[in-house]
Amino acid sequence: MSDNIQNKKNAVSFTIALSVYLLIGGLLILNFPQEGYNDNERQLFITLLVSYFIIMGFVVAAILNRNIYIFEPFSFITLLYVGIFILRPIQDLYTHSVSYAGRNLVDSGVKSTILFTVGYIFFYIGYFMKKNYTEPEKKLLKKEYPDMTGLLVTMWAFFFICCIICQFSQGFSLRYIFSLGSSGEREINSNNSLLLFLSNFATSLLVVWIMIIVKSKNDAVKIVITALTVVYLIMRNSRWLMLILILAPITYFYTKRNKSPKIAYLLSAGFVALVLFAWMQLNRYNIAMGRTVQGLGEEGLTFQFLMSPFDSDLTTYTTFYGMVGNFPDIHPYMLGRTFLYMFVLFVPRFLWPSKPDNPVRDMVENSLGSVARINGRAVANIGEFYANFGIIGIIILMFVFGYIVSRLKHLYKDPSENRLIIYSVLYPLMFQWVARGNFSSNFYYTLFAFIPFIVQYIFINSVRRKR
Repeated sequence: MSDNIQNKKNAVSFTIALSVYLLIGGLLILNFPQEGYNDNERQLFITLLVSYFIIMGFVVAAILNRNIYIFEPFSFITLLYVGIFILRPIQDLYTHSVSYAGRNLVDSGVKSTILFTVGYIFFYIGYFMKKNYTEPEKKLLKKEYPDMTGLLVTMWAFFFICCIICQFSQGFSLRYIFSLGSSGEREINSNNSLLLFLSNFATSLLVVWIMIIVKSKNDAVKIVITALTVVYLIMRNSRWLMLILILAPITYFYTKRNKSPKIAYLLSAGFVALVLFAWMQLNRYNIAMGRTVQGLGEEGLTFQFLMSPFDSDLTTYTTFYGMVGNFPDIHPYMLGRTFLYMFVLFVPRFLWPSKPDNPVRDMVENSLGSVARINGRAVANIGEFYANFGIIGIIILMFVFGYIVSRLKHLYKDPSENRLIIYSVLYPLMFQWVARGNFSSNFYYTLFAFIPFIVQYIFINSVRRKR
């Protein structure tokens, strides 16, 4: 009986996916650029259209044959790749804005899209290299340890203090932080990167926060630490960290029950996230310069306001286009420099004042120019693979990336409380790994997410030895 129900669900999911796939594809064909578009723009549109049908064809096949779960890495990562490298370039083509800082990038778009398509196929192969897991029977999670609210709150307080100290070193005043930028000030100085390594504790902070939400029975503690965590994240003004705050509890809730959310819940959560991210985008410059934080702007809650985060998060394809146009013809491949920098990055700048800058910034500058470097332009991970090793890097590293993230499914397929907690944080953290190709920084953000579990393990073992 359960197999029949599951088969019916899979048939419904496949029918919906196939219908959406064909509907979007049909709309794209009907809206093929005609008058006012040059040959290069039309060629790029055709290439993007072919890429869409190939990649989404693989996705539909996976839904039919692989029993895809909305909260598994494949779903989220594919959504990011398609949004960045297919849908957003098509949107920009319609407005003749496939460019950056006045540089037209259409000419390198065809080659870039082909490379991306090849890379995604190898990601797909790596992800599904082994047979996908069958859907497990629902399990009751065992609580592994007794209530440890005291230990967890102590850890949270330590990580929170580290994060606030980092904000102080960036010139933020205590009043500016806890008033959410409505009063106080920020002093901009040239030595504000000496304690920047403390910012890595942000992922530790979020992991402990979700541990307290899940494990503690004290509602007052949950409310206080949640409020303070939100205050820090707003003033840190990093949308990917706020994404973890929003998605982690949702991911934990549904993976624990082996269920998927209703469409209405997804739309509601997406709308709330959009408003919050748009507000953060609006106030990014204000917070950076220590100015008074605004509300929703002069025009209020408009469609343009809600879509503003995508102007930075999805347009990173332009960095890849510029990269493909410049590497290796103008600039040689970086041959692993951005990966090897992780051995340099872990040394705090206050111990090594002359520490070299992250070569990712050189990579971005060599792709789009000095304006991109000054603006902190990002690039997706496939761009970092290409800039270092060319098409060979894309093929091998996208395959490896697919294989590694597929192994994360073990965390919720054979769950324990701690496994689900770390997975609920790693799932939204995939945004940073995919959309922000900066291996050295992402490596340490991920590594620091495991610190709370290491501390908990040491604490539990010390208690057991005393007994």
